Amino acid sequence: MREIAHVRSDDDREGWARMLLTPIYGENGRPTHYVAIEHDITDLIAAQRELFEAREALAAQNAQLERRVTERTADLERLATTDSLTGIHNRRYLIERAQQEIARCRRSGRPLSLAMLDLDRFKRVNDRFGHAFGDEVLIGMCEVDSRVLRPSDTLARFGGEEFVLLLPDTDAEGALRVAERVREAVAGMRMQTPQQQPVAITASLGMSTLGDDANDLDQLLRNADEALYRAKAQGRNCVVAAAAASTS
Repeated sequence: MREIAHVRSDDDREGWARMLLTPIYGENGRPTHYVAIEHDITDLIAAQRELFEAREALAAQNAQLERRVTERTADLERLATTDSLTGIHNRRYLIERAQQEIARCRRSGRPLSLAMLDLDRFKRVNDRFGHAFGDEVLIGMCEVDSRVLRPSDTLARFGGEEFVLLLPDTDAEGALRVAERVREAVAGMRMQTPQQQPVAITASLGMSTLGDDANDLDQLLRNADEALYRAKAQGRNCVVAAAAASTS
């Protein structure tokens, strides 16, 4: 019979021992006494405990490292898909998201619309009041637009003062209403220069809807860009739909 026991030595030191009890049998086949052999395994138990604790510590470190890698990867992904100035999504994110939404809408038969937004005469604002003030205008515009957009909509900076609104599950009529809300929100901005000079800001929008004349993202963007050009030609601060070339 073998067992491991917690023992205490004559000098009051605690330790561990492996005990081996061997019976000695008499002539009648019954054990008459036992021989005990004791092996001191205190160092072995201590080593095993240290190994276990080391493994636990290593597992905890690995878990922490994995969390950091996951968080860092998420941070890098956010940086790669976020506009550094305005904090909204950038062109890369818009293209990826739009491709996904187009594929989804094709499968489900749901509508999808897209609008291009351009700030009117923004170059004049930059030239007259400086790029720092121009940056404030861009940031402020994104803030007011985000407040009037729906949770399912995506606002992305496409380049310079040009932005794109991705409107899933939205037909041409619904997109026109959303674009008009955005236009009104921009026109209602109250911007002032550091010298407290008020500056009027307006935007023109061109919109297009997924359909017979626009079956992919490139065509949607081209149609919206052409509609935006017409909005500029019609006096700015308006919304033009690509399909019907209607204004509001």
